[in-house]
Amino acid sequence: MSKKFRVIPLHIKFRTASAIILLLSSMSSAYAQMPSLFPGKSQTQQAINTSQAPVVVDLNKELADAQSRLGDTQGVINRLQAQLKDTNLSNDARSNLLKQFNQRQTLADRYAQQIDYLKQLQVYDQKIVDAKQQRDNWVAPAGNPPWSVVQGDQVKNEMIMQESRITKINDELSALSDQIAIYGREKSDADVRLRQLQEKLGNDPTKLTEASRIALDEAQMTQAFKSSLLYRADLEKRLKEKLRTLLEIQLSTSAKTWNYFDGRFVLTPEILASAKGDLQLIIDRDRNQELNALAKSETALNRLNKAQAEFQALDHKNTPLDRLAQARANLDMAQANEASARSDVDRLRRLIEMGGYAQQVWDARAALYATPRPSAERVSEIAQSVKDGLLRIAQVRDNLGQALTANEQAAFTLRENLLFSKDVLARQVLTAKLQAANTEADSIRLVLTALEDFEQFLSLLQSELAAQATHRSVTERMADFGDQLVNVGRNTWNYELFSVDDFVIADGKEVKTTRSVTIGKSIGAVAMLLFGFMLISWLIRSSIALAERRFGLKPSSALAVRRWLTFIATGTLIALSFNLVQIPLSIFAFLGGALAIGIGFGAQNVLKNLISGGMLLIERPIKLGDFVEIEGVRGRVTSIGLRVSTIHSSDGIDTLIPNSELVEKKLTNWTFSNQNIRREIKVGVAYDADPTEIQRLIQSVALVHPDVIQSPTPMVVFDDFGDSALIFTLRFWIRVDTATDGRLIDSDLRSGIMAKLKNAGIDIPNPQLDVHLSAVAPLKVSIPNPSI
Repeated sequence: MSKKFRVIPLHIKFRTASAIILLLSSMSSAYAQMPSLFPGKSQTQQAINTSQAPVVVDLNKELADAQSRLGDTQGVINRLQAQLKDTNLSNDARSNLLKQFNQRQTLADRYAQQIDYLKQLQVYDQKIVDAKQQRDNWVAPAGNPPWSVVQGDQVKNEMIMQESRITKINDELSALSDQIAIYGREKSDADVRLRQLQEKLGNDPTKLTEASRIALDEAQMTQAFKSSLLYRADLEKRLKEKLRTLLEIQLSTSAKTWNYFDGRFVLTPEILASAKGDLQLIIDRDRNQELNALAKSETALNRLNKAQAEFQALDHKNTPLDRLAQARANLDMAQANEASARSDVDRLRRLIEMGGYAQQVWDARAALYATPRPSAERVSEIAQSVKDGLLRIAQVRDNLGQALTANEQAAFTLRENLLFSKDVLARQVLTAKLQAANTEADSIRLVLTALEDFEQFLSLLQSELAAQATHRSVTERMADFGDQLVNVGRNTWNYELFSVDDFVIADGKEVKTTRSVTIGKSIGAVAMLLFGFMLISWLIRSSIALAERRFGLKPSSALAVRRWLTFIATGTLIALSFNLVQIPLSIFAFLGGALAIGIGFGAQNVLKNLISGGMLLIERPIKLGDFVEIEGVRGRVTSIGLRVSTIHSSDGIDTLIPNSELVEKKLTNWTFSNQNIRREIKVGVAYDADPTEIQRLIQSVALVHPDVIQSPTPMVVFDDFGDSALIFTLRFWIRVDTATDGRLIDSDLRSGIMAKLKNAGIDIPNPQLDVHLSAVAPLKVSIPNPSI
């Protein structure tokens, strides 16, 4: 260290130290005049808090102080430059002086920037005064209502732009407040370190060592830098607050004009044609540029293909490295040029697309200003289109913003690589890639600008929609409500439940198409099925009844005919109704899987009964009116349904028998071939009676009964010798119909037989039992329990 002291001349040391002390003293005086920034931590926080009362600041004094600081710093810089010209300086001394020079130069630049900010604050103060005068002396627009919509667009666009800028400034102010808080803490920490170091080293510069001077200089420069950063951030905040105030005043002035217009605008066909014509000129210009860009892109693509083919044709093993590197560089440059040309084409296509959308927006605006006013449905369509457009713009803007960030990062990396690259070939490749990245970034910026303008245009249309909704009369609102109900009903009616594939014949060829199944089609098909089924059921019943009356059709045959006609008519009706509402029958193929699953898990019994019902109708083992017996149930068949059949017994009980049981189990049909059945009555008489007489008497009773069929003739047979009587059996035939009860006939015949036998003096013995006792020994009688 002692060697270093001897190298630096003593007069240079004192000159440098005195200059630093002079600079810091001038800075300290300047900082003392800014109580809002540098009094300490508590007051720094007070400067950040925007809710405090504003402090009146003399900009002229601040500007004079900043210019004084800049002058003092510039004087130090000049002295350092003079010292650097000394050829006797050692390397360490020159390095130290260069470091001090660069630090002061940076500080001087910041002071110059502060001076520029202070001058801008003075300009904004004057602009605010002028804006307030314009607001206070506001003059209504010239002319009488209604005004041109173009005139209203100018005012509304200004308001939208001002509101957007105010929102953006508020966000920036919030970020600046956080930044000022950080700078304030850093500046306060630097102040503490400087004070502690000064207290430690003392106030006599002549007693400082070289290391102490260097440490003190570093602390002083750090404190100066932190102070300048804090002051610059505060000036930026004040500038943005001034700009926000100016925009708010201008916005209030524009709002006065807009409120005066009160939506009284007109969009004539001439204005519409002029606006769309101007847009068409821009679209045509972009289309011509697109053609040129396409030609350049095609040329770049051909070069890329050529370069790629040349590179792939090289033998990577035997080709010299320089030639291989040149081919690879040509390929990279061709790729960069092709990407740059393609970005121009994409930009122009986006601009052309937005121009077409802008023309559609003008058409929508013309519909809003038309007479009579558009319906609520049309207004709702326009509002939905605007909403979708704004959402799409936001998505595209986000995607383009990400692409722009990626391109800017790529460009920054390429610039860094180009700065340090020494190889000529590599520099050529980096230059081509950098140009492509810059071209793509510029294209994205242009599209983002156009996108912002179009978004502002859509926002204008959105505000017009809101204004029109506000100014509608009660009658129009009621009409709109009715239209909305109709629209909701129409949308519900046309709501697609699902779609199915279908085949149509076009020019003799089968073409596959897709048909939608909507709620309306389904309701129409169901309604047609219900109405058609009621109609055909009435027609079939009437026709069958007429056939029974005139042609004597049997009830059983009538039932079978009615069933088959109902099946055929229902199938035809289903096909016809689905065809009329344009629902393809292939829908059943779509539902076949679900139907098969349902049948497999829960409908097998139902299906079995349905099939059995069909078999009963086809084979006809039973008919209506048949007298049947199955598993102890005996009665007449009153109905044969698809799932069950009904048997009415003589007791008046209707029993529902599943059709599958009638098919699978043993069934006795007493009237399958004819209505005649044979019955039997057994009679027992005394043993002393004449069998021939008995047979005659019993037969005579059957012959005179009106319900007994005489052919075949009733027959009496001598069946058996009973225990107490002779057993005779009467066998006779009767016709079974709805008015015949076999048990009543049996009762009548038994009563008649009993009367005949009684008149003939023939007894019907009671059951008798002969008991024979053995008389060999007397019977022993005893009481087992005498106590009972």
